[in-house]
Amino acid sequence: MVDSATRRVSLEGKEIDLTPKEFAMLELLISRAPALVTLRELAQQVWTDESRLVGSNAIHVHMGRLKRKLSYGNVRIVTVRGQGFRLETAA
Repeated sequence: MVDSATRRVSLEGKEIDLTPKEFAMLELLISRAPALVTLRELAQQVWTDESRLVGSNAIHVHMGRLKRKLSYGNVRIVTVRGQGFRLETAA
């Protein structure tokens, strides 16, 4: 469950502590699921003012942390190599 008003995320009853960037990335992935969110879109919408300065490595590092935090639930972030990410839920 994602509560945008309080900026809290819980998964299987456990609250997950996310950084502001991780939360913004998750919100974007959820809003577009199951579609692909490109690296460029992540940079523009999550890093806004810094989008020209952020590299794909920074995005991958943040996404890796987010993936680890969500790893035990039925939600999975899939990497589409060289393109971006998409959110999937297990059936």
